Amino acid sequence: VLLHNADILTDLPISQIFKQHTISGADVTLLCSHRNSSRTLWFDKDDRLCGWENSNTHEYRPSGFSPSPCMHPSPFDGIHVVSPKIFPLLSDYNTQTATGEQHTSDGIHPFSIVPFYLANLSKLNIRRFLLPEMYSWFDIGSTTKLAAAEAAMHDRLLTH
Repeated sequence: VLLHNADILTDLPISQIFKQHTISGADVTLLCSHRNSSRTLWFDKDDRLCGWENSNTHEYRPSGFSPSPCMHPSPFDGIHVVSPKIFPLLSDYNTQTATGEQHTSDGIHPFSIVPFYLANLSKLNIRRFLLPEMYSWFDIGSTTKLAAAEAAMHDRLLTH
């Protein structure tokens, strides 16, 4: 199943992330990149998700996680492929987390999926797929960002 944030624009052929998902045998494949972000996912040498960091607040998840020198940071780019195996776990998590904090999604109040992934690291094979540099990726979640993406795509079309 492809999950694609509505505020992400890319010209990456989606088939590439599906191919990597199938080859790796992952339960979840996250599109990541080398862009700068204050919120970073950390992956081991096999590209398996290990943890999360917010460099602005010095917050790490899951509890007790600390990146090691052999790990690789990558921000999540809002596109992921998931296998049906996650749905029972997601249903349980959607009702209540281990801390008692509610994470219900009633269609009106969605929740971030990254905490779910972090809470299920031991149960799921979650891997990254690095965005090849030859493709464009834009966060278009505001009118300013949308205008910048439109200008960049226009410029790219003119140069090709």
